[in-house]
Amino acid sequence: MSDTATLTHEYAERVLDVAVVADPELALLYPADTPSAVPPIRPDRVRLTYTSRNGAQWVLDTVECRGPYVITTPALAHYSGLTAAPLLFFPNSPFVASRPMPSWLTELVDTLRVPGQPVTAPGTALRITVIGDRARRTRYFRLGGTGEIPHWFPTDLPVTVSPLRPDRLSLAYLSEGGAAWQLDAAEFRGPYVATGVEPGPHQNEGHQPYYPRSASSLEDAPDWVLGLLRSHASAAALPQYQPH
Repeated sequence: MSDTATLTHEYAERVLDVAVVADPELALLYPADTPSAVPPIRPDRVRLTYTSRNGAQWVLDTVECRGPYVITTPALAHYSGLTAAPLLFFPNSPFVASRPMPSWLTELVDTLRVPGQPVTAPGTALRITVIGDRARRTRYFRLGGTGEIPHWFPTDLPVTVSPLRPDRLSLAYLSEGGAAWQLDAAEFRGPYVATGVEPGPHQNEGHQPYYPRSASSLEDAPDWVLGLLRSHASAAALPQYQPH
């Protein structure tokens, strides 16, 4: 049976959706170099995407500003009532100077650079409300042992189909609002190998997914698979941000 699962790497992504209101209104954003061709945007939503690699703390990756077009000339009236495509900023990019953020957005980013912290308005004119906070984390393992997963195939096939002997495993976890990580999906990968036989070169490979939150998905899972999923039903929290 498979008795070891060694973590090789992992990746996580977290998305915060934020509603922004200001008085006076926020400065317009211009999605094109030629304002006469595309009208500006009045931002009312900001989406911040954070990433984590190999269990490290969250790092802010991208900032998207969303909102309706503001018609500034009759020639652009056909944009009336439309919501603009997201306008992206990359606050940690070495090329950030090529598209600088407006001052209000810089203040918002500084306030939310650490996801999950209490939100306080960066200024009296700007009000921030987090309306969505969701994250997905995938951990990748190398499996050891000889555990097998039988596969269902039509009984009239002219050949005997070997079971799957997985040697790789990925586990996907979900989190809402910064809650503890909960296992959502698992995928076992490896060669099809006859019982008692060592896999050879250029072996045919396959995969078997499981969805632990669905009882029907686990009905035919071998005991060793169920035990492995139980032992990895949650994942440790990512480390807290440490200011430099």
